[in-house]
Amino acid sequence: MSRRDLIVVGVGAVGSAALRAASELGANVLGIELHAPAHACGSSHGLSRIFRHAYFEHPDYVPLLRHSTARFESLEGESGARLLHRCGMLVMGDSRSETVSGSLASARRWNLPVDGLDATALRARFPWFAVADDAIGAFEANAGIVRPEATVHAALVVARTRGAELRVGSRVRSIVEDDAGVTVETDEGPERAAAVIVAAGAWTSLLMPELAPLLTVTRQVQAWFAPTAGTDASAMPCWLFDRGPGRRAIYGLAPDPLA
Repeated sequence: MSRRDLIVVGVGAVGSAALRAASELGANVLGIELHAPAHACGSSHGLSRIFRHAYFEHPDYVPLLRHSTARFESLEGESGARLLHRCGMLVMGDSRSETVSGSLASARRWNLPVDGLDATALRARFPWFAVADDAIGAFEANAGIVRPEATVHAALVVARTRGAELRVGSRVRSIVEDDAGVTVETDEGPERAAAVIVAAGAWTSLLMPELAPLLTVTRQVQAWFAPTAGTDASAMPCWLFDRGPGRRAIYGLAPDPLA
């Protein structure tokens, strides 16, 4: 049984990034994936996600988000793939919106280029939205779309070029830790490593049952709309509308020029 520095279980968005990072450090690393990379059953499925930096959730996220964007940019350079589309991110709500005020607070703390907007400015700059007279907004131009499936494939190409091994179509049955490392039991036999990263998404509780009470897996349903005839949506940003306390925000992604 070979001994590795690291085994990564699941090579979606998180696992492929871990495999790439480990290969950069020269680690002897194995990635194990039950399905094909960027398959349709996991959370990395789909053509686009939003990336942003003016985080209304809490300004402490901003350094991590800046680092994440830098990693996407470096992966673009290494792979030649186009992974980011900077169409901007627009957050809207009424004059009391904590989402808008939180975005602006993060921007002030970290000196992010974010525009604060009133209803007049929102209507002038973003005619796709019919906002109320008391609406306010925050627009971050250096945000937009990241392409998750393309990112997974690019990260795996780079990692394998540096010597990482990828095993596709292999099922992990169990993960057992001891004082000397970790044993990963697969259908092909056991693998030993100093450490394991579990990035199995919705299947995590099967491999780590102690986490099952803490994990609730839900299906996120998306809807796609074509613009009405005569409407040019090519310059539309990603957006989020805060509907107020007790109501879930609604959000949308801009059209991807590569789609």
